[in-house]
Amino acid sequence: MLATICAVIPALVMLTAPIDGLALCSWYGGYFHGRLTASGAVYDQDGFTTAHKTLSFGTVIMFTYQGKGVIVTVTDRGPFIEGREFDLSRAAFAALADTSLGLIWAEWVVVWETCEPLTEGTQ
Repeated sequence: MLATICAVIPALVMLTAPIDGLALCSWYGGYFHGRLTASGAVYDQDGFTTAHKTLSFGTVIMFTYQGKGVIVTVTDRGPFIEGREFDLSRAAFAALADTSLGLIWAEWVVVWETCEPLTEGTQ
């Protein structure tokens, strides 16, 4: 079934058994707003995106925290502070919690994952 979906929609695959867990999430904005991300997209702190060290660009993730949820797309690499797993855009973090918290432990589930592996130079 997965191969069929990849043939029909080459860029995306809906996972049948999503990867999930609890992750320490931070947020970023300000200085990075308007700059290029590792994926080549322009970073928009008001968009719903996230940075992760290894998940493929384009992977779609749902985060939940204290009854609130948000869906984001991986467009960047990071965070680069030990112990943190995701760097959410300012808007994505704010949809879950007050940005003054700085860090939250959020539940996450991969909703869609890209079929294509990263190529050299896109990491």
